[in-house]
Amino acid sequence: MVINEVLSTNDLSTSGETDALQDMVNDQYGNYVVQKVIETCDEWQRKVIIGRLRAHHSQLHNCTYAKHVVSRLERLIEIGERKMSHPKRSRRHGKDPAKIL
Repeated sequence: MVINEVLSTNDLSTSGETDALQDMVNDQYGNYVVQKVIETCDEWQRKVIIGRLRAHHSQLHNCTYAKHVVSRLERLIEIGERKMSHPKRSRRHGKDPAKIL
């Protein structure tokens, strides 16, 4: 429910649409919630969050609190890239398949 709320937008008749994610990223305490959401959400939700944050890329670099979220995203992306470039070896009965042959 928290993740869905973070991803929601509210239509305000006087000032247009507000983006809960952007508001939270720019908030002194809300950015911690967004960081935790990024760590715990599923892959699809993370892609949505990244896409929405990229849309506000120039604004994020000017906000002190948003920098924390950007840093967390960059670390998670880096970890994901390392896992993809160095997949774990498959082990069969505890032995390295290369040494079996």
